[in-house]
Amino acid sequence: MDGDERYSRQQLIPGWDQLKLDNGSVVLVGVGAIGSYVATVLVSSGIGKLTIIDFDTIEVSNLNRQLLFKDEDVGKSKSETAVQRLKEINPNIEIDFYHKKMENISASVYEQANVIVACLDTFIGRRWINSMAIRVKKPLVMGGMFAFLGNAQVIIPYETACFE
Repeated sequence: MDGDERYSRQQLIPGWDQLKLDNGSVVLVGVGAIGSYVATVLVSSGIGKLTIIDFDTIEVSNLNRQLLFKDEDVGKSKSETAVQRLKEINPNIEIDFYHKKMENISASVYEQANVIVACLDTFIGRRWINSMAIRVKKPLVMGGMFAFLGNAQVIIPYETACFE
């Protein structure tokens, strides 16, 4: 499929730079409820490289809100299954995954990204990824939910407020 045609609608946005997106790299930590949507949008939009980090496995209770997973995926790795589904959406994207806890991933994985996106459901996890983003000097976009409340935060190391 022609990449120009695939991304033609978003290229109508004034100031849109598809080449920047094509050459971009994102590390996505957490591919659950919010993360599965974020991953889908990134891949559909044509991000050059996506690295997914999630240690969790798919449970029946995930199926109502985590759009990348189906009944037959229960018990499987979220990160590996997400990659398979995302490749179906856009086979032209380079996607890596780590079925590990984020703190067991080398800092070099985070360093290779232009942006780190964290979709985590614990404050401890958010503090940890905040520290890593500062360490590797990468922008961090965080999104999370608690009951019916959602939050989003952008952290630019040494420029904006953070958890440190």
